[in-house]
Amino acid sequence: MYLDTVLRSFQGSLSLILTILSTLSLIQRVAYDLLLRVHQALAVFFLYAAWVHVPADRTILVLAICLSVIVLFGALLYQTWSLFYWSGIWTLRRQCFLQWPSQNDIQEEDCNIWPDSDAVMLSLTLPKKMKIDAGQYVSLWAPTVGLLAFAQLHPYMVVSWAPSEQNTLLLFLKRERGISLKIVKKIRSCSRAPVKIFASILGPFGTVEPVEQYDSVLIIATGHGITAIMSYVKKLMQLHAHPSTRTKRVHFIWQVKVVGMIL
Repeated sequence: MYLDTVLRSFQGSLSLILTILSTLSLIQRVAYDLLLRVHQALAVFFLYAAWVHVPADRTILVLAICLSVIVLFGALLYQTWSLFYWSGIWTLRRQCFLQWPSQNDIQEEDCNIWPDSDAVMLSLTLPKKMKIDAGQYVSLWAPTVGLLAFAQLHPYMVVSWAPSEQNTLLLFLKRERGISLKIVKKIRSCSRAPVKIFASILGPFGTVEPVEQYDSVLIIATGHGITAIMSYVKKLMQLHAHPSTRTKRVHFIWQVKVVGMIL
């Protein structure tokens, strides 16, 4: 009995440690999708190990575990409902989809995927308008791009900005492992443009910095990191003449390895 209790305690502690380690950004860069599922599985296993380990007479601990399970499944149901809602399936007419070349003020030839390029600009058309502020991002779901893609959710910065709600978002995808690689491959496999891919989103997420309330703004970026602050640049450009905008000077520093990224 004692050894069984110690074993269960060890299993619960190990799952908790591995769950915490799987949240580290350095480890997530290796295999984001795999670690995300491992993180979720370990969280469920930790609750199970805690449930088995806690005596039945500890009412408070039992209630705490039950509450954790309710919150876990409640969050899962909310995410599922959000994906269904923003997919636009319920409208039967206006579905959410990714499109390449993107529909924006950038010329179509600037959106092409060159053979040596590792990034692509896409437009995301939503079934309903959404209010997204500068600096925020969405989690993208594209279940039709490949096997097991339905189980993958990736965060991407929203490059576009508008003072009101937006019906079309501009997303910048850097080709990595997982869903971004599958999207780029699907675009390459299509011989005709435009290419449309069924999708949905969660969000928006992220904190918002009121840059228009500062007299001077310093913007520094390297490489593709420009996507994280491009929405701020567009916001400052569009609000520069607004009476509530205090910004008078904007200093912009962008370090790139290839001059073609600027062009």
